[in-house]
Amino acid sequence: MLEERAGYAAWVLEEVRRRGPLAADDLPPPEGAARRIPGAWIGTVARGVLEAHFLRGALAAAGRRSDFSRLYDLAERLIPEEHRGWRVEYDEGRRALLLKAARAHAVGTAKDLADYFRMPVADARPRLRELVEGSSGAARAWSGCSGSDTGWRFSCRRRSGSTDSTCCHFCWERNW
Repeated sequence: MLEERAGYAAWVLEEVRRRGPLAADDLPPPEGAARRIPGAWIGTVARGVLEAHFLRGALAAAGRRSDFSRLYDLAERLIPEEHRGWRVEYDEGRRALLLKAARAHAVGTAKDLADYFRMPVADARPRLRELVEGSSGAARAWSGCSGSDTGWRFSCRRRSGSTDSTCCHFCWERNW
């Protein structure tokens, strides 16, 4: 979208720079082009260009309007400099997202945890193995959880020996 409409894409970025946070409806379509993109889920050319800038990191989400449309602003105005240059190795990022998902779910399958950030289960499974097998040590740190190498069925045991999923933060059964 940015390459095929380079002039319009540059103009959109300049408009956001000049006017502040904008939604797609705040921008006219490119001259001589229809507002909507027929058959495209993105809807309009303006939204497609804003999303493309967003995906490349030039724009960031500044908020949403009452109709849930996204407001875009320059990333440099919303994200501090020390964070904009921060790079995370792909697998490390996946592990961090899965840990957040586990904290949010408390109990869930590998599919549940992967879906929390719309991650393909095939990407999540190796990262979950690494977390549980101790590459980060984080999964073992949750008190009361234990797993077996063969079944990876996690259960929480109270001192009395009863199973209770509320006794720890991270319990799931995987069916890989």
